[in-house]
Amino acid sequence: MRYRSWRKERTVTADPLGLVLKGGVWYMVARTGGEPRTYRISRVLDLSVADESREPPRDFDLATYWRESTRRLDAEMYPLSVRVRLSERGLDLVRHVHAPYAVARMAVAQEADADGWREVTLPAASLKEAVSDFLRLGAEVEVIAPPDLRTLLAETAMRIAALHASPPGPPG
Repeated sequence: MRYRSWRKERTVTADPLGLVLKGGVWYMVARTGGEPRTYRISRVLDLSVADESREPPRDFDLATYWRESTRRLDAEMYPLSVRVRLSERGLDLVRHVHAPYAVARMAVAQEADADGWREVTLPAASLKEAVSDFLRLGAEVEVIAPPDLRTLLAETAMRIAALHASPPGPPG
């Protein structure tokens, strides 16, 4: 098949092992070079089917492969660990703002502090994405760590405040 990945277009010879539907997107799991790989069907540019048929390996389980592959990919996509304090409202909002992967891996302190806020640790994809997500929580979140995220969030909030401290600029 001719396949376009996010990096480049290439020709691949693959033995199909199964199809998976995730979030409305179809994927083909296929053995390539002896190892199972995942291919997004919408990125297949051209496909030729061989006349021969092959049996999948007896020890291959599509559900197990998909679960492990998805978990590994999610972990690679969310390499940062972020610690924050969240108000009661912030704790409710974070469940709607952050990605399901991050929400599912949130560690929330059992006890609230004297202000009624809880400390939460959760994964993040990048500092830039974390800033965007936490800005959506407004004053319901305080970043504890990493320090770079705390600084970036404060700088962004100051730029926003400066833009809104005086009448709007000329239209355009």
